[in-house]
Amino acid sequence: FESKLIDSNLLWTAYNASSFNNSIEAFLLRAIEYSKNKHKRHFRNYEDLTTKEYSTVKKILSPKIGDRNHNASVNTLEWLGIHNIEILEGLYKNQRILIEGPPGSGKTTLAKAFIDKKKKKKGIYLCWNNLLMHFTKSLLDERKLSSNIEVTTFFRFFQRLNPEIDYGKLSRLSEDEFYHLVKETISRLEQENRLIPYDFIIIDEAQDLFDKGLDLFINSFSGYNGKGLLNGNSLILYDIDQSYSNSGRNVSELADLISEYYSHFKLNEVKRSIQNPDIRKLSAEILDDPKVFSSEDFEGSYSNITVVNHKDLHSVKKHIVKTILTPIRETDSSLKGNDCVILIESTFLKGGYKGNEDLRELLIIKDIEELTESNVGDTANKLRYTSVLKFKGLEKKNVYLVISEPSELNKYEMFVGITRAMLNVEINIVA
Repeated sequence: FESKLIDSNLLWTAYNASSFNNSIEAFLLRAIEYSKNKHKRHFRNYEDLTTKEYSTVKKILSPKIGDRNHNASVNTLEWLGIHNIEILEGLYKNQRILIEGPPGSGKTTLAKAFIDKKKKKKGIYLCWNNLLMHFTKSLLDERKLSSNIEVTTFFRFFQRLNPEIDYGKLSRLSEDEFYHLVKETISRLEQENRLIPYDFIIIDEAQDLFDKGLDLFINSFSGYNGKGLLNGNSLILYDIDQSYSNSGRNVSELADLISEYYSHFKLNEVKRSIQNPDIRKLSAEILDDPKVFSSEDFEGSYSNITVVNHKDLHSVKKHIVKTILTPIRETDSSLKGNDCVILIESTFLKGGYKGNEDLRELLIIKDIEELTESNVGDTANKLRYTSVLKFKGLEKKNVYLVISEPSELNKYEMFVGITRAMLNVEINIVA
């Protein structure tokens, strides 16, 4: 019966196992080779799988199932510091999620929850800048989630794939030029059979990447058959208000186009600034009226926000030492260095201010240091400073903002700087 219906060369039995040293792997390899040769007689030839095809088949045959047990989610909730299991469950029921929300609405918290359920899968977390990248790495290291997740920036990712282009040149490319670079890079990787999609993708601060080929990246580096927007697994976080709207880019339109492929959630409640609602109120008003600080009723409208005027950068230095650094140094003070950050308008860090003053040089003081990739995750009792835009995506309890006279030119930096504060913000204006 068996000899008539089943080819013995394709049948694993106790009888023929000894011929393969009891190795099922050796038997399967022999069976595959036997089948290929048999089909050749009928002019049916099958090429070997490409690396990309092999990866796709492997994922289908060896799925890694996330734990949906609510008991396991309790630990996730403790790590995130939130108490709403329904929000997390919403993440797990959708493969592609687009979350829009203002600073402090909990977007990054939801990204952490997303990662926590995919710790056994291979993913990539794209950050907007280097400080955010290193801070995110430190968070994932604490949670022991970094082994399978690549944390990088969009620029670094494509520089690695195009080593002949230095980072400076890459960062100067226009939106259209970067889009074409992404397109050409993907095409080259496909031709060289080196494009292997990730199991999942997270993109933070995506509003600044929508017009730089983000759709091409998602399509090719997630899902299968180059249709990641349709069948991939990705989470996109963005806030239209934080995009460079003054440049005339159609960011909002691009976000709407991408949302056609995603479950789109909009977070309206600001959780970060709940103890100081003036922060969100002021940040919204700044975009419409950057000179709001000079209004007669500012103090009455924003009683919880301090504004200090300075005649020059030396005055700023004295103020920082007296009112911020000294309390931090006192052993019985509740003000801690790792709860504070000084965010400085880029104008004051380039040595081009009045008389070539540079606040970076003025702040060469003990216990004050520049925030860098190496110290962004530590908790030392030091007062740190950086530029406003480098701190984009991060947050601190207390933010001390140093800006020039408010105008249309610096309103974006003011908006980003103010919204980095969790509890308190002090605005220092230099004449």
